[in-house]
Amino acid sequence: MKASDIQKNKNRNRRKRNKALMPYLIALYVLCFFAFFYSALNLRYVLIDNTLPLLLAAFCGLIAVFFTRDRNSYFFAIIGYGSLLIGVPLFINNMFADVKDVEMKLPIKNRQHARGKHGASVEVRYNDFDKEILIDDDADLDNCFYIVLNMNKGLLGYYIIRETRLVKE
Repeated sequence: MKASDIQKNKNRNRRKRNKALMPYLIALYVLCFFAFFYSALNLRYVLIDNTLPLLLAAFCGLIAVFFTRDRNSYFFAIIGYGSLLIGVPLFINNMFADVKDVEMKLPIKNRQHARGKHGASVEVRYNDFDKEILIDDDADLDNCFYIVLNMNKGLLGYYIIRETRLVKE
């Protein structure tokens, strides 16, 4: 056999292997896509410091780059696998949350009125980190000094905010 025939056989085998893996890769990319949007929409409703999950996601994405052969897909590897690292635990925490409601009253540290597309929010301090919590109406925002959070404790121990209410005292 000539060297060119050997190379053709290698390329043919590689294409067959890639064709066999393609449905699994497509399923993985679809899962990463949904995990990204699930994380982006639900991370704000979990009482957790956002720094640690985002750093772990970036680290996981950088590790995934070593397993990615194509340089054009580095960005998708970092975002996709990082989203999986955040989205899957968030989903587990939310799905297997305790049904018992927990009510917590926290002092308001900072207030933001609704502007344009951004809704009103308050900033509270919980367990040595600041968390921005969205609220429905900002009519009494300046008069209230506390926010009452109705939450459920998730399976992983992080509270999921179900309802918010502003109170004066």
